[in-house]
Amino acid sequence: SLGQKAMFEGQQDSIQTSTVCQYKVYEYASRLIRAHKLDSVLDIGCGCAVKLRNVIFPVCPDVTGIDEPDTISWCKLHYDFGTWYADNLEDPKVDLGRTFDLIIAADVIEHLANPDKLLALIKRFSSRDTFTILSTPERDVVRGKDDMGPPLNPLHAREWNFDEFRKY
Repeated sequence: SLGQKAMFEGQQDSIQTSTVCQYKVYEYASRLIRAHKLDSVLDIGCGCAVKLRNVIFPVCPDVTGIDEPDTISWCKLHYDFGTWYADNLEDPKVDLGRTFDLIIAADVIEHLANPDKLLALIKRFSSRDTFTILSTPERDVVRGKDDMGPPLNPLHAREWNFDEFRKY
């Protein structure tokens, strides 16, 4: 249908980016899954889920992704694995009714005006034994130590350097 074609075309850039960006984060997650025999993964801000499909699903079949509605519609249309939930990460309402062994939020926090809501969402789906992986581009590496913004990427609400992120 035309709607599905438009949805696919809208995901093309995301798919291209997903084959490169944050791949090491997901490779690290895969090693963590194997080393600790983790059984479930939640990816907050999963995007078009290429890395979930290629890196995580082969080692952990219980995969759940959360992202904005168009992206989740695309995932549901193109994948025969995973559980997919649409939500607004600026004001998350989703209730999954469970916890996960591993939660990934790869390069999501810099997009949020209030990152506390992301941390509250992570806490909601965590147990005492949950592993959490948060990543964000390192501002000092990407833009230089003296560049305090505003962010060059108009989709970023805030960019962090290592010390700021660690303290947060």
